[in-house]
This record gives sequence, C-alpha cells and structure tokens, in this order.
Amino acid sequence: MFSRRFVLMNMGFLVSLIALSGTVSAIGISPSRIDVNFEPGFYKTYQFYVRAGNYGNIKIYSECDLSEYIMPSINEITLSPGELRYFNVIIELPEEIDVPGTHRCSVVAEEVPVGPSSGVVAYSAVETPIIIRVPYPHKYLESTLHVSNVEMSQPVNFTVSLLSRGLENVMADSVIRVTDVEDVNLATLYTERILVESLGHGSLSAVWDTTGVPPGRYYASSTVEYGGEEPSLSHKAFKIGDMLIKIVNVTYPEEIHPDDIVKFEVEVDSYWNSEINDVYLTLGYVNEGTVITSSTSETFDMESWGNKKVSIFWDTNNLDIGEYNIIITAYYSDRSTEKSINVEIRESVIFLLDLTIIAILIAVMVAVLYILRRKRVARKKGEFNAL
Repeated sequence: MFSRRFVLMNMGFLVSLIALSGTVSAIGISPSRIDVNFEPGFYKTYQFYVRAGNYGNIKIYSECDLSEYIMPSINEITLSPGELRYFNVIIELPEEIDVPGTHRCSVVAEEVPVGPSSGVVAYSAVETPIIIRVPYPHKYLESTLHVSNVEMSQPVNFTVSLLSRGLENVMADSVIRVTDVEDVNLATLYTERILVESLGHGSLSAVWDTTGVPPGRYYASSTVEYGGEEPSLSHKAFKIGDMLIKIVNVTYPEEIHPDDIVKFEVEVDSYWNSEINDVYLTLGYVNEGTVITSSTSETFDMESWGNKKVSIFWDTNNLDIGEYNIIITAYYSDRSTEKSINVEIRESVIFLLDLTIIAILIAVMVAVLYILRRKRVARKKGEFNAL
C-alpha cells in the first residue's frame, strides 16, 4: 500500500501539471494536407510554416517510401516558444514510380532536446500528410456509395461516386442491394452504364420506392463492375423514419441477487428527422399478469436520428428467487415503445456458502454425537462385563 504522504505528494504534482497546462504552447505546422496526382517529372514548391511549442529546437524531415522526392528547405531550427517560421517544401517526382496506388507521406516537425534536461519533459511532433497517387497501368476504379435518411414512404436516392485511378477508360455500372438488420434482401436495384475516362470521375444513381416499408435501420451495398480484376465495393447504412424511438439493446449483469440495485443500460435510437424532447424510460416486472412499475429514468432529449444510452435501475429488495419478465418502456410525445426481456434472480453465493457451512457443521455435530454415543455404549458394556 502507498503511504498517505506519497499519495499527497503525487496529487500535488498532478495539480501542478494541471495549473501549468494553461501556459503550455503546442507545436504546430501548416498546411494541414497536400494531395498530388502523379505526373512524370512533377515539380512544385509548397509554402509551410512551423510554430514552436515550449521547446524551440525543431527537427524537420519527410518520411515515406518516396521521401527522397520530398525536400524541406530547412532541416533543423531553433525558435522562441510560440514563434513562427516559414519554409518551403519542394516535391520533385521522377519520370516513373514503379508502385501504383496511394502513397501516404508526411512532412514532420519534431521537438528535440537541447542539452541535458531534468524533470518530466514531454516532447511532441506534428505532421502534414502528403498523399501521392500513382495511377495503375490498367483499369482501376474506386467507388463510394451515398444515401440519406428519409421519412416513411419517401423514395431513397442512391448515388455511387466513381473515380478512375487507372490509365485505361472503363465502362461501369452498379448493382445496389438493400437489406434489413437481419441481412434479409429487400430490394435489388440496377443503375445505368456509363463511361469513366482514365483518371476521370462519374456517378451512378438508383431510386428505391419505400411504400409499405416500416421505419427502421437499413443497409445498402454497391457492387460496381467495370472490367477490372475485382469489382469495386462500398457500403452505407441509412434509416427510414417515423416519430419513433426504438429500444435497440439492453445490457445488465449476468448475476442478479435478492436485495440488489441492478443497473440496466438501455440503448435507444430515434427514427425521426427532428429532435424529440422530454423522453423517459420506465422499468417494470410482470407479477400475475400485471406490470408493476419499479423505477423511472431521468428525462432526456433525442437528437434527430440520434442514438443514446440511458441507465435505469431495478431494486430487487423483497423479491423472491426466480425468473421475471422485465418490461422497459420509452415514453415520448404521447407515444410509447416497449421491450420485454426475461431475467432471473438467483440466490447469492454468500447465502449458498452460508448454507453449505451450516450443513457441514450439522454433519460434524451429528458425527461427534454418534461417536460419543458409541463410546458411552462401549463403556457401559465394559462395566457390565467386569461385574
């Protein structure tokens, strides 16, 4: 165990760090990101700046498999805390890069110590990502599926964005599959077929008629065929909404015992495109066909299409051992939604242990009494024989 003095000393150290945190200046770098589409012999100069933190000695370098083509104009500088310094970064690419695809590089500004340091010193580093995209020599297409939440009976519009990363033109189309949360297929939609030129972009679209489809969470997956080695896949979840709050999950302890205060974590989803205010939960249990309300949660608000976890408690005081049907109900805007689960109240381990100890003690006492009785009978027989 730690001594009280040790704890107080370390608490003081933490308080000092918190008090000093307002004066800490963080190292910074700009720009935040650079994107480069490869061209043979590409050459461009970019202006950067670095802002010193509390420790003004800063090392600047590039890192990735193409770092030899990314050249900062300075490698190390010393600045005052908070001081800015501008510098250039030249990106000069060769006539050819053997590895196609996306190369993720960066220019790093890293604080470095100057001379011996004492105490706790935290040095940090920041970076500017440099994304260099080298085209594939053949057909290569990237796709992204877009879809928005809608109200009930409104059509769902799907858009598939296409971006060619290859040097060949492609003809592309998509099949969009719509499923529910249990992966049951609800619709299969086919898009038009379009030409996407080398390093160009395009889009595909489809519409789903949701007449008669209940509110809930749904999933869409797009498979784009374009003649490449593999189709381009993308996925997206969306909701069809109503003035509905749905209880999607309830978690609680595996072991529930008499006289417990049991915490239930209730996850709720909103399927409405506006905020729903003054929502609350109740927890009850079924007793001879009647739901007896045990507790009520705090009132809360649900954001548009929001998700929230809410705690509610069940007091098992004076309840018998056995299985209970728990009913959790969400109340909102003169509506309600409920979820039913079965839980079991079990005898506590401590109580069972007490019973076991008592049983052992009784068995020992019976054995002792039996032995004593046998000895008493044997002694009387011995006295009788002696006469």
